[in-house]
Amino acid sequence: MKSHSNKSAWEVALTLLAGRDFSRSEMEERLARRDFDEIDIQQAVQKLLKYDYIAETGNNEKKLCEMVEEYIRKKGAKNIEKKHLRSLESFLIRKGFNIDIVQQYLEDLNEELT
Repeated sequence: MKSHSNKSAWEVALTLLAGRDFSRSEMEERLARRDFDEIDIQQAVQKLLKYDYIAETGNNEKKLCEMVEEYIRKKGAKNIEKKHLRSLESFLIRKGFNIDIVQQYLEDLNEELT
């Protein structure tokens, strides 16, 4: 651990979560940027997953659908429109979803919108 004001990776993660939701990959990235050791990061992440404080994304299609609904809700839209697809794609990839799953989901969604 380096210059974190003597806070553990767990404590920093909890502080980060006070501001917004994070996926596993986002949290790992944020803690790594703060120079925590990989072991400390993984211990904190496992604890966060255990308590459902962060989401495991990757290939989780159910979580992908939940994140799309969250995205739509936060944008204040009742439904997704074609113009939102590129932004939605970036959002989902930042959240750590597999790019192939995201692209397939958005292709299917695009077909529904036409």
